[in-house]
Amino acid sequence: MDLKKLRYFIAVAEELHFNRAAKKLNITQPPLSQQIQSLEEELGVKLLERPKRQVRLTSAGAIFLEESRNMVAQLERSIKITQLASQGKFGQLSIAFVDSASGSLMVNALKKFRERFPDVKLTLFEMTSVQQLKAIHEGKVHVGFLRCADPSIHITSRLYTNESLMAVLPQTHPLAHHSTLSLRSLADESFICLRLIWELLFITSYWTFADNTDFSLKSYRKPFKCIRSLTW
Repeated sequence: MDLKKLRYFIAVAEELHFNRAAKKLNITQPPLSQQIQSLEEELGVKLLERPKRQVRLTSAGAIFLEESRNMVAQLERSIKITQLASQGKFGQLSIAFVDSASGSLMVNALKKFRERFPDVKLTLFEMTSVQQLKAIHEGKVHVGFLRCADPSIHITSRLYTNESLMAVLPQTHPLAHHSTLSLRSLADESFICLRLIWELLFITSYWTFADNTDFSLKSYRKPFKCIRSLTW
């Protein structure tokens, strides 16, 4: 049974007139009648009655009409989904992000993506930059919003935005009068910060000074937890 026969039957069943159905399908009546007859023979069921040039659905024909509409609609949907999937416009996309990127940056990016690809289901994971690189390498996530991508790991990366990292110091601190600070200048300081910010500092210092074994950031203190929700 092919799709053409179903479409022909639906047209005749809706019009209840072979001539009108043929015009609707842009074919002549004889081929249409042959296709309906072939369909009935294939099913072994009478779908239409034709008393005195009239056309009526049999009880089986009425049920088959509803099923035919469903089958055609499902097939058309399957074709559309397959075509969209081949274009990257349907399916699932797993996105990882660092906690500090879960504000307006992520919301705006996800909103734009939703507008452009409404049929793609998004799954979000909060991960550190190191966890993201591992997950991407292992194929567990497709895209990551991370900081300071390790150049030794072969992944495709693109700069999305630049942000400044601020250090808050007492007015009496020797470095307080500097407008900018390097990580090296903070190497001997004790930090009070969120765990994820500390990881960012550690990762940045490691990849920046990997060839210098004398440089490392000291321990830190974690004063509180931050809980954030992300909606778009």
